Amino acid sequence: MPPQRIQLTFQAAVRSFCNDPLSGKPARIASPTADLLPAGTTLLPAQRGLEAVATVLPDGKIAYADDIYSTPSAASGAASGTATNGWTFWAADTPEGRFTLAALREEFLARQQ
Repeated sequence: MPPQRIQLTFQAAVRSFCNDPLSGKPARIASPTADLLPAGTTLLPAQRGLEAVATVLPDGKIAYADDIYSTPSAASGAASGTATNGWTFWAADTPEGRFTLAALREEFLARQQ
């Protein structure tokens, strides 16, 4: 049986990464050294050679070039000038290395099961 496909909105995923629902403090995702995607995390294009810098906001939205976007794809579209999959376009530097948002989401979902 194929794994169940779970879709999360970006805001829900980031809120899950950022805040423990009981304490409101940054949540840790089964990692001994890192919080995944806390507010203030810098996002860079995963593809080398593209220059763009975005920031994860406390509400899970993304700030890029003086605008605020509700989804990674909206922000990546603004950064690249074309429609893109924002989950694979953006990468975040974490203490464990640089990972795309898609990889971080998969890790998060895998550890929730």
